[in-house]
Amino acid sequence: MPSPTKPKLTYSYVAFQQEQQQNPFPGTQLQADLAELTRAAGDTIDALADVRRSDGKLQNQSVTPDSLALATLALITGEGATGPTGPTGPAGAGATGPTGLTGATGPSGLAGAVGATGATGPAGANGTNGSNGAVGATGPTGVTGLTGATGPTGATGPSSTVATRTAMKALTPSAGASVYLTEGARAGVFWAVNASIPFSDPSEGVYVASNTSGWYWERRVYKLHPGMFGGNFDVTVDSGTAINAMFTFAKLTYSAAAGGFLFAASTDGRWYKSTVSIDATGIQQPGFNILNFRVAGYCTGKTLLDCAGGNVLSGSDIHLTGDATNTPQCLLYLGRDKVAGVVRAAPSNTFQKVTLNGYASKASLIQFASEVSDLSGFYIDNKSKNANSYCYVNAGHWGTIDTYLGGMTSDYATLPAATDSSQSNILHKIDMPTLMRNVPWTLAVTGVTKANPAVVSVNAAGLVSSGLANGDKVFIHDFAGMTELNPGTTNATAVYTVANINTGAGTFELSGINSTAYTTFTSGNVRPQMGPCMLLNGCAAFSWDNGYGLSYGNPSVVLDMNNGIAMRDVSLGWQHEPKGRAPIRVDQPATAVQTVLQGLELDLLGQFQTFTTCIIDSNTALGNTRIDNLKLNVRYMTTVPSSSIVGSPAKFVLNAFDIRVPLTAAMQDFTATGSWADGLAQKGVFVAGDSSVVTVFGTDYEYRNNSIPAQAVYSDDGSANDGPYYDLKRNSATPANGDGLGVVRYLGNNASVSAVAYAQTRARALLVAAGGEAGRLEFLTISGGVTGISGYAQGTLINAAGSFTVASTQVVGPRATGWTAGTGTALKGAFAAYAGQTHTGSYVQATVQALDNAARDASQRVKAIEDALRTHGLIN
Repeated sequence: MPSPTKPKLTYSYVAFQQEQQQNPFPGTQLQADLAELTRAAGDTIDALADVRRSDGKLQNQSVTPDSLALATLALITGEGATGPTGPTGPAGAGATGPTGLTGATGPSGLAGAVGATGATGPAGANGTNGSNGAVGATGPTGVTGLTGATGPTGATGPSSTVATRTAMKALTPSAGASVYLTEGARAGVFWAVNASIPFSDPSEGVYVASNTSGWYWERRVYKLHPGMFGGNFDVTVDSGTAINAMFTFAKLTYSAAAGGFLFAASTDGRWYKSTVSIDATGIQQPGFNILNFRVAGYCTGKTLLDCAGGNVLSGSDIHLTGDATNTPQCLLYLGRDKVAGVVRAAPSNTFQKVTLNGYASKASLIQFASEVSDLSGFYIDNKSKNANSYCYVNAGHWGTIDTYLGGMTSDYATLPAATDSSQSNILHKIDMPTLMRNVPWTLAVTGVTKANPAVVSVNAAGLVSSGLANGDKVFIHDFAGMTELNPGTTNATAVYTVANINTGAGTFELSGINSTAYTTFTSGNVRPQMGPCMLLNGCAAFSWDNGYGLSYGNPSVVLDMNNGIAMRDVSLGWQHEPKGRAPIRVDQPATAVQTVLQGLELDLLGQFQTFTTCIIDSNTALGNTRIDNLKLNVRYMTTVPSSSIVGSPAKFVLNAFDIRVPLTAAMQDFTATGSWADGLAQKGVFVAGDSSVVTVFGTDYEYRNNSIPAQAVYSDDGSANDGPYYDLKRNSATPANGDGLGVVRYLGNNASVSAVAYAQTRARALLVAAGGEAGRLEFLTISGGVTGISGYAQGTLINAAGSFTVASTQVVGPRATGWTAGTGTALKGAFAAYAGQTHTGSYVQATVQALDNAARDASQRVKAIEDALRTHGLIN
């Protein structure tokens, strides 16, 4: 019978139940669907009976030769069945011969019929039915959505395969024809095209010319990989030539119509090895992409990925490594080149998710005046033992490259020189980077002698494998016992020169270190001194956000102020673990000149920060640096650095600053007498997190408000204690009698709109001897354009320069002089004014006596008044 067909139901009973409950039940439709199910089940049973017996085995003669594969038929022999046995002949007269061979066994007879099925046994008793649960309410059926559009038809697979490009060339192409090339890493689908090859491709990575004139085979991809150009997936095999062929081809494919390049350079996430520098130079058109790219660099002294002269380059998911033995000078160069003696611009570069690992003798990433860049998600770990090697260098003057890196070269481009002066280096943002100058080895110290010089003992095998040599620099920071060798006041940098290595004994000397009087060593490690993480020069605006910096024996960041133009707006926010003297060092000119850093913001994150000596360090050159608008925020500090904020106060001038640290003791730079030179503390505020003290320097802070107090100082103390306090302190190291202590001026404009101090209060230290101090508060006003002292308070004395008035009427004026002191008795007691009396014509003794008494009392009262005026100093 023919194959059974699947049943097709024609009606939705759920929809009827939910949407048509008022209509008659669709019995006709139900009956039709049940009949369809019955038919399909019957057809299936019938079809099964055609090939299956009731015992489960195949029906006899159901497998015929035409249903077997040819290979199966070949395994079956062609011998027919054994014929019937002939009649027995008469016995011979001779002796009985030997028994003959046993004949072949005849075929088995047919199987007997299957016996009848026995009677079905009695059914067991049914168990008790459980109670039915309550039926939940049926929710409404949602509206049936529209049928989605049919997706595009997938590309037609290749019509054939070829093993080599030679075989592919020999094919006869036709419109729409495709072929799959199976040639190693070059494998892929190619399509026949009736035209001329659009871009030169001698390595036949994308275009392969057909032997048929006017035709070529095209690989239709967007991302290229070196395998297409003959590279090898085996990272032990050099694929540098193939990688360069890929870049050479991709650089040809710029399309003005598309506004970019038709192909992106990639490795499709596979690792390739290169013993040569990769040429990505001179890409001036915008829109070149490097994606999902991984190369292990073995190009000694070369730049692994050289993007000199690149304009609007972009990259994502890039991994480059440098070999420890065949070490590149740089893993990635982004910056300018020179053509015909002219330095070309490199306006913009955008890279994300970049890992630069392993070894680079100069720097893992070098940007030279690439003008504008946006770098995010960078992980750079340079393990080079060269203490002058960096993770990241960003410079605007080639003198920085020469001075700090010893210069660099390119196999494909002419690089700028120091004589080209500063180049535009405008805006750079590197977001969430990890920059580490991690150590290639760590040796556990087993002992240090108290001797001159100190001798360090380590594991002998470890000493040999480290490659440590005489003259190398090592760094110590975690000693327990003999802590004098850690960074601090005894040995500020804790960087030591190795001498007299004895690999057999596992020992070496710390040259010039006399540890005789040091404490006893107990435990610790020694590591090679590593270079800084970052070197910056000539940036107009640079931002490093939410980063991590690690360096052993050097600062995380070095700012070169000696080459080119001044830097501006440098913002660095990172978790700092330099394990050394300071997180940042400002390198100043060799001559006694002042450079200017216009805007520096340091946000030091995290709790594992160690500030041994200071936060901002300097080199030992003669110049100094003025830092305008310094914003320093130290979020965590366990101990105060020995030199506080800056290592050499005389090397810096801080102009308008905001410094916030967790510990008040870190203010020592700003409060210790005589700490500063060159007017260091000019206009700024200092906030310590462990106290309520805010220290303000300079005079340029303005508080403006027209309706409420511009500045208010409060105390929430509910007791009778004094407060709040407002302190003005003259922090003089050589106080003297008569020193001024501070002035509060009250300014206003005159008719010429010029600011004038109309009134002032001034404090003065009259006597400074300990235990005998005396002070005076003076009141000054301007009159007739001349400022003078109107009065002062001193001890219990208040002195007025003129007179006292009430309601503009003088009540007390200057002392009236020329008075001769009266003599006799003064009357201060009860005094009644003389009322006078009538005199008669004749002498009356009582009347005259009364008049005499009144004159006496009046003169004595005048004497008392004179004494009082003289006592108060009004007359003399």
